[in-house]
Amino acid sequence: MKICIAGGNGFIGTNLIHFLTNAGHETTVISHRQLFSNEVTESIRNSEVVINLMGESIAGRWTSAKKKRILESRILSTQALIQVIKNYGTRVKIIIGVSAVGLYDSIHAHTEKSMHYSDGFIKEVVINWEAAYLNAGLCNVRLCILRLGVVLGSNGGMYLKLRKMMPAFAGIVIKGQHNFPFVHINDLVRCFEFIIYNDSMEGIVNVTSPHFIAIDSFYKLWASVRKVFLRIYLFNWIIRLAMSEAAVLLLEGQSVIPEKLSNAGFVFNYENPESALLQLGDINKIC
Repeated sequence: MKICIAGGNGFIGTNLIHFLTNAGHETTVISHRQLFSNEVTESIRNSEVVINLMGESIAGRWTSAKKKRILESRILSTQALIQVIKNYGTRVKIIIGVSAVGLYDSIHAHTEKSMHYSDGFIKEVVINWEAAYLNAGLCNVRLCILRLGVVLGSNGGMYLKLRKMMPAFAGIVIKGQHNFPFVHINDLVRCFEFIIYNDSMEGIVNVTSPHFIAIDSFYKLWASVRKVFLRIYLFNWIIRLAMSEAAVLLLEGQSVIPEKLSNAGFVFNYENPESALLQLGDINKIC
């Protein structure tokens, strides 16, 4: 399969390219600069699948300028990419975009049919980002939008950032009874290929482990798995002071059910949070 990945240089992209290449697929990567300088025609023309991972990182304090970059980087790049596909992508049969479960509120349990949404900036981003796909008027192309939980991997994402912040003997504990929606990077990259080959997968797809675990339980489990000597309690007011509006990323989780994937027969290898954490970078320290 010939697969074009837009924005493939980040954490998810590098892992996805490695997986797809090893699985025998032919991958090409296009950057934001290439997309907006019209250097992607041949890559799109030759591709059967297009995966869009472009977008400014949501990590960091959400200043007005940061929020503008987060929103515009996703919407404008998606619109530009779809226009190129319309013009040149005669072989493209599948488009896979990514989104976020942060759209959902922290009260209900959410399948893909849920309309119980959160308030705030993440909702604004997701609604407008997904609309860039859904309102594009694509014909004869199967579209999937993956709403991702927190992606856990030893070589990037939230997990690596937190590890770099802490000494090896310390762990953090964050108070929060909402659920922590996560997916292991190995399950996520398998999910992309599963969707490519499964014609029944279309529209919004939740991609999180079906196992529910509260936020505070997740961080306590992580500390236990790492066998740390010191646990640092981060009070919510400290997190809100340091991160401002972006504190919702750590404090307000969602209960998400990957109903479409489960019904289609996808099996998460790291469904249990303990198995996911054990597989990550600290495993050498506890074996």
